[in-house]
This record gives sequence, C-alpha cells and structure tokens, in this order.
Amino acid sequence: MKKLMLLTLVLFSLSCKKKNQEEDPITKQKWVLETAVVSPALNIKGEFITDYKKLKGDNGCLSNNYTLTFLTNGTYQLSSTGSLCDMAENGPNQKKWRRSGEQIILGGNPESEIICNVNGSTLTYTIANTPGVIYYKVVYTFKAQ
Repeated sequence: MKKLMLLTLVLFSLSCKKKNQEEDPITKQKWVLETAVVSPALNIKGEFITDYKKLKGDNGCLSNNYTLTFLTNGTYQLSSTGSLCDMAENGPNQKKWRRSGEQIILGGNPESEIICNVNGSTLTYTIANTPGVIYYKVVYTFKAQ
C-alpha cells in the first residue's frame, strides 16, 4: 500500500506544470498618450506651438486616442482612432519591446531603439531629430488605463 501511495505521489508531482513567469504589469493596461511637448516651440504661421499633438490637427493620429499596447509575447502595438492611423502604424512587421529595470526598450535594433521610463502609471520617452538646420525634441507622456 505504501508503494502505491509513493508511486501515486511521484506521478502526481511529475504531472504538475511549472508555474509560468509572472506577467509584466505593463501588459495588463493600455497606455494612452496624454501629452506630446515639442521644444523649442515650433513657429507655425507666426504662432509658436509646443503641443505636438496639434500639428496634424484634430484628425491627426496623435490627437485621437493614440495608444501603446504591450503584448505578453514581447511585441507592442500602436493604435489611434484617427482615420487610417491603425493601418499605417501596425504593418506586417510586429514591433518588439523588452524591459530593463524601470525602463521599457522599444525596438529590436540598438541603433533605433526608444528608451521609455516607467514611473507608476506614467510612461515617458523623448525623441529628438538628428542634428541639422533646426534641432528639436518631443517628450511623449502616456498614462496607464
């Protein structure tokens, strides 16, 4: 009887699956663009603008629920409710992401990666143009929802 119980216990322990790694908390929420601030301010028809979302108008992708979604398979998606934005942003090549401490790294090519900083429910990253005639940078701030 003891041998039967021992055999049953061994078989039961072998049949249990190992617990999967914990899911990264950023995959449980959508990250919606709150602000996109350009500096220095851009002079558009005599008006100095720092709100980068306004540059493409009310129908632009950034102005229409622009959202980052991180998937558990290590890819991310961009979406917007602006006309044709989803088709332009999410082509056949899926975008990759990975975590490094409190940073999220977007992209798989070290030369073009975007480093995002996560602080609670806020995610920010900065993109600067390559040095040229006019230098500017845009700071994007997303909120978890």
